[in-house]
Amino acid sequence: MMKQNSWYPLCFESKAKYESWKDARNYAHEVASVCDDCDSDYSTEMQRQKRCNPQDAIFNSTNSRKPCKQKTIQNFT
Repeated sequence: MMKQNSWYPLCFESKAKYESWKDARNYAHEVASVCDDCDSDYSTEMQRQKRCNPQDAIFNSTNSRKPCKQKTIQNFT
């Protein structure tokens, strides 16, 4: 996995919305990944739509060098 400038989480509607989230996180001086801010209802919906990929999202969106918690993904088949 490699951090890339063009990458953004599938759960965001666009790269612009992801950049806005990052700006707000940095302005608040938070240490977080997008998964830290995801509520259970949104997570469930994104999983249902196959738009939840916490492994890449946590790796690419965190602003911390500490290991991040892993989220559990439900299997919607």
